[in-house]
Formats: sequence, C-alpha cells, structure tokens
Amino acid sequence: MHAYRFRLLAEDQDEFLRDIDILASQSFEDFHQFLITMFKLKSDELASFYICDNKWRRLKELTLIDMSQDEDFVDEDEDEKPVKKNKLPVFVMKQVKIKDMIDDPHQRLIYEYDFLNPVVFYIELFKIVPGDKRRNYPLCARSEGEFARAPLRKRFAIEDLGEDLLTTEDDLLDDMFEVNNDEGSVDESTEW
Repeated sequence: MHAYRFRLLAEDQDEFLRDIDILASQSFEDFHQFLITMFKLKSDELASFYICDNKWRRLKELTLIDMSQDEDFVDEDEDEKPVKKNKLPVFVMKQVKIKDMIDDPHQRLIYEYDFLNPVVFYIELFKIVPGDKRRNYPLCARSEGEFARAPLRKRFAIEDLGEDLLTTEDDLLDDMFEVNNDEGSVDESTEW
C-alpha cells in the first residue's frame, strides 16, 4: 500500500501550501470530499479536476457528476462559420482511482471548485510515500499559510443591467467578474 503526496498551491495566495497524502487506490471523489472538508467549502457546488501536462495544459477532465453530451459543442458566432470545439475526455470522479490518472512522476492537476465564484488549486505530485494502515487517508501532511477564499466581486447592481448588456453569457460573465485569462503558471524553477 502506498500513497501519493500532492502539493497544492492556491491561485493568488503566495503564502499558501498544503501537502495531501492520498492512497493510490482511492478515488478522485475522495480527494474532492477531503478538499471540501478541509477548506470548509459548501458541498453543493460543482467541481472538476483536470489532468494536465507539464505546462498546465488541460488534457482530461474529472467531473463530480456526469454532464457529458453525445454531440460536440459548436460555437456559432454571427460573423464567423460554426467552429467545432475539441472536447477533453471526461470522466466521473467516483469512478476513477488516483493511480489510474498518474502517468508522470510529477503529474500536474488543476482543481476548480464553484465555477461562478471559482476556487482554483494547482496540484503536483510531489512524491510517493509508504501508506500507514493506522492512518485514515486522505490526510494533510503539511500546512503553511491560511486559505482565504476570495469573495464574489459584484461590480454593478442587478437593476443597472440593461437588455443590451445581456447579449451573451460571456459578456455577462466578463462584466460580473474580473476574468483572468492566464491559464495559471507555476514558476518552473521552484523545486517541490
């Protein structure tokens, strides 16, 4: 029995760090539930893990619930031809064991919780450690800094919304939230 030790860094929180040990045979849903409990997040929000390459590009998605559709999403802009979007392979957290998605000694993942007021963790496999039968996994092996969830930033009152402002969902999201288009990067020179 062995456990994977993952290091979690929180977006926009330089002093925050957590090392989480989880058994290779546990599921991504176990990992998700542990994060919900540890950070005192509401359990009724959607969340996803993304399996990433070494440049944090998303390769696979593990969702809390099965939201797959048979058809690919087609982006139809009025001024352009319809463009077929590439879909990531999607899996359901409770059906996938941690060991099934680890194919790199420094495997990287992104965890996103609550897509309307997101909490984002950048996760990297730190090392593999022997499991201890006397301990309950997952567990926090190291904790530095306090986790501070950023509040929902409402930039205008609902009554200020005009019908012309609500032209697309993307326009509404851009106006309501400060959108950070950076996929997130971790300094590659940092040793974990």
